Amino acid sequence: MMEMKKIHVVGVILLFIGVAVAPSINMSVVKASQDDDLVEVTTQACGIKGYGNTTVKLTREQYQNLEQYLVEFSARLNQTTTRKEAVPIFKEAVVELEKYGLLPRGMSEERAQRLVISICFSQRSGEFFKRIFGGNQDIKSINMFCLVSGKATNIMSFGAFYPLRLYLSVLGNSFSDFWMFTWIISEILLVLRRAFFPLYLFGEFSIGEVYKYYQGSDKYYPSTGTIFSLGILGPRIYSGSYYGQIREIPTVQMSPVGYSIYYSGILGFTGLNIGISGGNFLIGSCILVNIEPSPPEV
Repeated sequence: MMEMKKIHVVGVILLFIGVAVAPSINMSVVKASQDDDLVEVTTQACGIKGYGNTTVKLTREQYQNLEQYLVEFSARLNQTTTRKEAVPIFKEAVVELEKYGLLPRGMSEERAQRLVISICFSQRSGEFFKRIFGGNQDIKSINMFCLVSGKATNIMSFGAFYPLRLYLSVLGNSFSDFWMFTWIISEILLVLRRAFFPLYLFGEFSIGEVYKYYQGSDKYYPSTGTIFSLGILGPRIYSGSYYGQIREIPTVQMSPVGYSIYYSGILGFTGLNIGISGGNFLIGSCILVNIEPSPPEV
């Protein structure tokens, strides 16, 4: 009887592990590529399953018009201070992206508009939290439940619970039988979760990275550009060179000389990630942004 109880306990533990690690390990880079006449641009839907990446080839003139529009879009956003002002600008941008065929494959214009503003705060909640936190100068790098947009270099998209599944995969090298059982459960639950809960609120973007040498000094690579957020702590503009402060994201990309660690700066993002020349353009909403000019202190 005692053995049966132990089996049930282990089964429950495995069930919760399966739920936690259900999303696949994935990290992706979306970039623009170009030849002599055409520029290839790729759009990735983040925070929701069921929509494939879209890649279109634009003429040089079309691409220049797109870049000019994104510059004007960002300039208008930087002048906004309320949700009421910003939301129509976000929706208008979706309409403009549709003209270039840059919405994710199978996604309607209306669905994309709902996606990019799905996590942003309500005006009432924003005023409440601003009264609580607004005077705290120590959290000026942070914003929560916010609209977010901007262009930056050296950013990466990571799937939900990427670090946890990475650690478990390493653990599996030592306990292969246990790992196989856990993996099978997590994959089954992944299928069920995709079917009934297509919206994911735990995808994230790394902002900057460090390459840690086994011997010698670490090498830091910041993200550069301008990212705008408007959340319950008001408007925030991150410009110049910066690093994410939320957490470290390790990778399996190791070599005999060292390995990379990415810095999470945007968590819970739903929206569009567009690979353009000189970086990535993000437009959407998220749970948390935390970005500063210096790498996080460990």
